Amino acid sequence: MSHTLYEFLAGELLAAAAEETQNALMLLAVAAITDSGVAHSVLGTNAVAVLEDAVARGLVAVTNHQSLMLHPLLRELLIESFKGADPEKRAVQLVRARRLFDLRRSDGST
Repeated sequence: MSHTLYEFLAGELLAAAAEETQNALMLLAVAAITDSGVAHSVLGTNAVAVLEDAVARGLVAVTNHQSLMLHPLLRELLIESFKGADPEKRAVQLVRARRLFDLRRSDGST
């Protein structure tokens, strides 16, 4: 499948998802989060709902009940969306990403 066609299809699938799911996936892509436990901690109380929505739409796969996988081209699309997002939306995502840094600091990760 060509990159352009995949980008179109992924964009259409993503656009059909709830805004909260789109925002969660953007955060997971930008922060390169692949562990479902970390994703739940960073995404907060709606993590289960947004991840279930993303899985149901084929936007993310869960392997071994703990690893999250985004297709590399979808990840690229989400990162580009983050770069093009308005400053307020990016600021909200960055505040959510701060939880990731706090998690890594509390468990001794770097």
